[in-house]
Amino acid sequence: MMTSRAEFRLHLRQDNADIRLCEIGRRVGLVDDKRWRLFKKKLRDIRRLKGMLNTAVPVCQKKFEVPAMPLKVLIKRHDADFDFIKGLDIVKGISAPALLEVFIALRYEGYLQREERARHEQARLEEAELPQDFDYTCVSGLRKEAAEKLNKVKPRSVAQAGRISGVNPADIDILLVRLRQIKG
Repeated sequence: MMTSRAEFRLHLRQDNADIRLCEIGRRVGLVDDKRWRLFKKKLRDIRRLKGMLNTAVPVCQKKFEVPAMPLKVLIKRHDADFDFIKGLDIVKGISAPALLEVFIALRYEGYLQREERARHEQARLEEAELPQDFDYTCVSGLRKEAAEKLNKVKPRSVAQAGRISGVNPADIDILLVRLRQIKG
């Protein structure tokens, strides 16, 4: 799959494929017992590690200028790489795949939250229906190219309108304002 073309590609990473797909694979018979046990251990380790994220960890005061900091804060620091975190006593016994999963999730946390908000907005726009007899050329502010394409395609929802080539986000914003005026 070409994830660069995927709508929410931050969630479609190679490192979290097992988290997203292993249970489905097990249900359809593609995941054997050994792989399933490894997956379940990874999930247990992830839960255990998440429970330790607020635990204060003693760190090198010369490097970080403080004697200790929560594990979650330490993982998010740009100067604490994966190998450094993996070497901490607190994470001994946690499998490397589980540690990597949490490490990446925390490092990308802000981006993942933003993508999740966009996904909810997309779902909301999927529910915003457009009238099928609507004449888009009458919408002031809508670019001529966008109005022509919308009249030709007659999208059923605002989200579908946003996926039409030649209709940009500014056009969608104008369309949403007009829809609010119509629905009053």
